[in-house]
Amino acid sequence: FVDDNLTADVDYARELFRALEKFGLTFGMQSRHEFSRSGEDLDRARRAGCILVSCGYESVNQHTLDGTGKRAAAEVYRETAAAQYAAGLIPSGNWMFGFDWDEPDIFARTLDFLDSTRMLHCSFTTEIPFPGTQAWKDYRAAGRLMTEDYDEYVGKDHVLVRPAKMTPTQLRE
Repeated sequence: FVDDNLTADVDYARELFRALEKFGLTFGMQSRHEFSRSGEDLDRARRAGCILVSCGYESVNQHTLDGTGKRAAAEVYRETAAAQYAAGLIPSGNWMFGFDWDEPDIFARTLDFLDSTRMLHCSFTTEIPFPGTQAWKDYRAAGRLMTEDYDEYVGKDHVLVRPAKMTPTQLRE
């Protein structure tokens, strides 16, 4: 399913999972990590055919989560991955680097987290302040945008913002 948060409406997700059970399909989904607090909901998703739950963790750095308004606690991310494994699902994480609170050790800290949770699937990107957003306006006003070429706004190996606590090269590498 291509939906940033398939389980945003939990009642709808439960109804959808019940309906999907009869089809014998397999699928992956994106969900906020809080959905994994309910073993019953994870089991319901697995019975519906879900095999992978992708969560936008963004960072293991609590300062980054707080500074970006993520409303998440990095300390519970281990519990999320464990709950997903316990339900027979593959935990997947989406991670972003280069925020103002990230120092070069963020890469090793993230790798340590991934190793300790045995997370098998992840995607990684740099911060992408899309044009028109407040973050983009703030970076532009501060002279920290490295490009305004929208074709570069893919994030994978494109550094778009001059990081505060590392060099653009450190972030790209």
